[in-house]
Amino acid sequence: MGMSTLLCLVRHGESEWNRESRIQGQSDPALSELGLKQAEAVAERLAASEWDLLYSSDLARAYQTARAVSARLGLEIRLRSALRERFQGRLEGLLSEEARRLYPDFDAPEVGRESLAALKARAARGIGEVLAEGRGKRLIVVSHGGLIRAYLEHLMENGAPVTPVNPANTSVTLIQWRDGIPEVIALNDVRHLEGKELVRPG
Repeated sequence: MGMSTLLCLVRHGESEWNRESRIQGQSDPALSELGLKQAEAVAERLAASEWDLLYSSDLARAYQTARAVSARLGLEIRLRSALRERFQGRLEGLLSEEARRLYPDFDAPEVGRESLAALKARAARGIGEVLAEGRGKRLIVVSHGGLIRAYLEHLMENGAPVTPVNPANTSVTLIQWRDGIPEVIALNDVRHLEGKELVRPG
């Protein structure tokens, strides 16, 4: 039997700015009332299994989600700034439609947004460090939609059978490493929210 590491990627609960369709990036809005309930629901779900280590982005919406998980599991939260969301430059704080009107090309230099290549490299480094620290353990990482997607894209580009998705609030993505080879066990799974009126109508 080789070494097995289980990584659970959790996107934070709904924030006040998610609710308003505002671009967040590395700005720091708190969870909405719904987001706090979603965090409790994912914490309850994760509490049904054994976990060894809990990591989180240091932005409030991720940290608040991790705090709910920490309270259930009794694990300390290890904060990592490398797990932050993509920096969005001048787009941060704008409503989505407002941003599209003001900046038709989000990647224009004057917007000052973190490039997708830089985001993928940061995601690979940040999650890579977590995996190195927690080798052979069961790990939870609470992060952000853009970063989680970028990490899935990084895995796909390196030959893993992964479909990058835009993760839903408090979705669970499980990736198991056996002898260095990743296998996706669950992708963007939100069954802990279903039937509880914890998903805002799209």
